Amino acid sequence: MLDDVFLKHESEGGIAGPLGGPAGRERTSHDGRSRYQDFVGGRIYARDGNLVEIHGAVFLRHEQIDGVYGPLGYPTADLRRVEGSRGKVQPFESGRIWYTASTGAHAVWGAILDRYLEVEGGPTGPLGYPVAERTGTGSEGEVAQAFEHGTLVRRGDGTVGRRG
Repeated sequence: MLDDVFLKHESEGGIAGPLGGPAGRERTSHDGRSRYQDFVGGRIYARDGNLVEIHGAVFLRHEQIDGVYGPLGYPTADLRRVEGSRGKVQPFESGRIWYTASTGAHAVWGAILDRYLEVEGGPTGPLGYPVAERTGTGSEGEVAQAFEHGTLVRRGDGTVGRRG
């Protein structure tokens, strides 16, 4: 493990922190854009001079949607508390993952993310936190994502509306 990754790991609590102990050797990603170190509970990415850690339920959700090669891309900052709220958020190149103990970790990206943040006020707005991943609705090109207090639907024409 290179010194900078080691120092980042230690700043996150070391072996007793959420990442736990190392799990393998440091590697370079297949796309050549980062190097990373796996840990029992997550990963640290070194990219563009920045070190970002991802762990726990957020790490697992990111991996379930193809990790850095999926719709979110690379994490751009560490997991942090949502101000004035009970949850946490981790930003990525093309989206975010929100987490609470009661809702779990769920990714939001694209036009649904834009509407969620700009119109609905994000997790502290009327919709609350996401409670599921986006899914097709059966209508051509339409996808929906459920939140605690409603659903956002991206229609086939790219517009996003609210149900509930």
